[in-house]
Parts: sequence; structure tokens; C-alpha cells
Amino acid sequence: MLSVELVQQGSFSYRSLKTLSELGTKEAKIFYKAVRLMCRFNEEHSGRLLTGLYKKPTLINIFSSSGKVSLNLNQFGLSYTHLISLAELGLIHQQEIESAPYNSKDTLKLSQNKQSFDVVVKQKDVVFTYYKLTPSGYELSRLVNPPNDSDFINYLLRDFGDLLSGNYDVTTKA
Repeated sequence: MLSVELVQQGSFSYRSLKTLSELGTKEAKIFYKAVRLMCRFNEEHSGRLLTGLYKKPTLINIFSSSGKVSLNLNQFGLSYTHLISLAELGLIHQQEIESAPYNSKDTLKLSQNKQSFDVVVKQKDVVFTYYKLTPSGYELSRLVNPPNDSDFINYLLRDFGDLLSGNYDVTTKA
């Protein structure tokens, strides 16, 4: 980070430098896990830490929970208390965010680290829930170069299979 800042001053904000100075080893490992699981839609720069997906309820299915899918990030080493720690450090926003509803047959380019997948929304009014990086979190995430996590992508695409479809081939770890 310092070498980038020395070459091109103003690459990182003062807030990012201050946040980095406050990070301990434990918090840095948690942030690394979060960046490893970060996804991007289409050509967005900042990442999203997806937590779920659902179909907006209609009068017919208002009491049904069959359209909701929640991701268990704890399975990949990122618990809810870790998310709270990241929010307290100012690396992610404190509130979970909902995307605008996507329509049936909308195509999204989902990127996770160095892998990209084209997915098509199967039903109308599909909404993603996620935590978004703060500007400081985004600046610091550019310093992290995590490996691809095929297990997470397989989990994500499998669990979202009821509301999304696509032609993707995810190679698993040997």
C-alpha cells in the first residue's frame, strides 16, 4: 500500500490509511475472508458480500417462504460476529442492503475473484441481499488478491438455482 501511495500520491484516502493502522492480525484475516467471498455484478467496481436472494412476495404467495434463500457464510469462515467487526472498523456498511428487483430473463454477469458467470433471472421481482464495502473497504480490498474459491461458487450457484439459471462450469478443487 505504501509503495502504491509513494508512486501515486492520493491513491488511498486518509481514512483508509487510518483504518489500516487500526487493523490487527485477527481483523485482517477476517477482512481477507470477506474479500475472498466478495462478488461483483456486471461491471461494478465495489464488491458485494451476498447474504441471500428472494422473490418479492405477491398476494398469492405472501405467506410462503419458498422464494427465500439465505447463504450460510459461516460455512466459509465468515460469521455474523465477523460482519459486525468489519462494520465497526468501517470496512463494510452496517446495514444489509437489498438490490433493485430484477425481472425475468435479465442477464447478470456475476464475478467472484477471477471467475465470471452469466446468470439469467428465472422469475420476475428477484432481489439480492448483501453487505457492501465502504469506500475505505473498497480501497483496502484492492490490496488483497485471494484465490478462486470453487466451493463457494458451487454453493452460491446451487442455492440460487431456483431463481437463477445459467451456463456455468465451475471446476472444483482437487
